[in-house]
Amino acid sequence: MKPERLIYTFVSYAAHYDADWGKGVALDGIERTAELAHKYAIPVTWIVNRGSIPVLRERIGEWHATYGDDVILQCPFRRGGWLL
Repeated sequence: MKPERLIYTFVSYAAHYDADWGKGVALDGIERTAELAHKYAIPVTWIVNRGSIPVLRERIGEWHATYGDDVILQCPFRRGGWLL
C-alpha cells in the first residue's frame, strides 16, 4: 500500500438541531473537524440544513476556495417518514 496515493475526505454533520438534548449548530465541533482535516489538506463535505446555512455560509465558502470543501443539503424529515 502507498498511503501517499490514497485520497482522503471527511464527511461531517454541520446541521442546526432543535431537540430536547440541545439546540443550535455545533460550531466548536465544526471548527475542530475543519482544523484537523485542513491541517493535512483534506477536504470536508459538510452536511448542512436550512438552519445551519446562514451560520456557516461564509466559513464553508472560504474552506471551499482554500481546501475544496463541499456541502450536502440534508432534506427535512420527521418521525414516520420523509417530509416532502
